[in-house]
Amino acid sequence: MSKELKDLIDTVDYTNKAHSDLENIISRLTEEVQRLNFTIDEQKIIIQNQKTKLSEFKENNVPEDIFVLKDLISNQRQDIIKKEKDIEILQQTIAEISNEFENAQTFQEENEELIYANKVIVQLTEENETYRLEIENLNNIIKEFQEKLVFKEGDIGEENQGLINAKKLIFQLTEENGINRVQIESSKQEIEKLKTNLQENDTAKTQYIQELDGANKIIDQLTFDNDQYHEKVNYLQQKIEETVKFHR
Repeated sequence: MSKELKDLIDTVDYTNKAHSDLENIISRLTEEVQRLNFTIDEQKIIIQNQKTKLSEFKENNVPEDIFVLKDLISNQRQDIIKKEKDIEILQQTIAEISNEFENAQTFQEENEELIYANKVIVQLTEENETYRLEIENLNNIIKEFQEKLVFKEGDIGEENQGLINAKKLIFQLTEENGINRVQIESSKQEIEKLKTNLQENDTAKTQYIQELDGANKIIDQLTFDNDQYHEKVNYLQQKIEETVKFHR
């Protein structure tokens, strides 16, 4: 196997490994998004409970519930701060994945390697044709020798020695021609395998981009929910402060 083709195969192997690592990271990212969604659901329940408590307070006029509501709001503020940090970590993770993906997917370089490998095959094919023509020419020379020369027992003249040398050269060229033919076929098979790997990488890249877009949409929704929760907390805090003033 030529060094160029071996380097090409090593490049594709490295890309496949990088893609596998990216799939693992995407899986962890999906789990993180699911966990974050669960946290949001919990916070929604807390807010609903706060609304219920406030409603009960208004109906029953029980001042001690104010302290309960204050504690709930304090806890929710802490939860929201934690959620904001989770969102920030998630965004950083997606940015890191994007950078790793861009570094791993060297499609242009792989295409250049593939073009170079095809050039090597063309060159080997041309050399193979040159050998074939030279062998054909030498065979014609042998036929001429056979037609013109009269061999005498024990007499090896200059022309007979030339015939022997020609036969040796034919054998050598035939052997080299066979080696080149095997190398050409092997190179073609390796290039077909590389083309298949590149197609698979293109498919994986498309799937990854779709998953990344989905994760970004989830982050946008979570950020929007976070803003809504901030507004609700501020509203509840204001209501509590108004109620406290009312009961003084």
